[in-house]
Amino acid sequence: MSTVIFHDPDVQIPLGAAESLENFTAWARSDHFPLRGRIDYIDGDIEIDMNAEELADHGGPKTHIAVEITLRTVELDLGEVYISDARLKSVPGNLSAEPDILVVTYESIRNGDVKLHPPSNNRPGKFTLVEGPVALVVEIVSDSSVFKDKEKLRTAYFEAGVAEYWLVDAREEALQFDLLTRDPESSQYVERQPDENGFLRSDVLDAAFRLERSLNPAGYNRYRLIRREDG
Repeated sequence: MSTVIFHDPDVQIPLGAAESLENFTAWARSDHFPLRGRIDYIDGDIEIDMNAEELADHGGPKTHIAVEITLRTVELDLGEVYISDARLKSVPGNLSAEPDILVVTYESIRNGDVKLHPPSNNRPGKFTLVEGPVALVVEIVSDSSVFKDKEKLRTAYFEAGVAEYWLVDAREEALQFDLLTRDPESSQYVERQPDENGFLRSDVLDAAFRLERSLNPAGYNRYRLIRREDG
């Protein structure tokens, strides 16, 4: 049964939007879709979170991780990095979501595995929707997204063919950084184990990473994604 999960009730959902991925996609690409907040369709459920982004433990790590990932993709001439507002659609994953960070490779676009869809007005050279098995997705856990990020999206991103799923939880004293790799044989993600120095190997970015947290001069949390290139 389709459900709608509200973290804020101030959204009007058209009839039938939760009945299928295509119905939700039509709503998401219409002029009636909310311009703020995060609204995801995950296997028949619509999850709505209109809460403002918490800066210290959500916006902070997202920004620093996105910067390092972007620098690496540019070095490799690998693809493009999109933050927050890039919508990912997957028919096999029965999914339409806006990940915190999304990496699309040029190769996947050239070979047709990933398609870039234009906006509803079909303006040439513009696109608002990514469809297909992207290379890497990052989610930063917030208080309202714990089950969604750690359970529902973990399953949905695997079914969508996402090669790597990075999951960060910076809400508690112990900083959690999991790098999950797709294992077709076991039909699930497998957590990459850190080496003796705490680095996690990313096959997509051909490097190993460690996420650190310290206090900035103002006394608030500061994050740094340290990269080590192997070989």
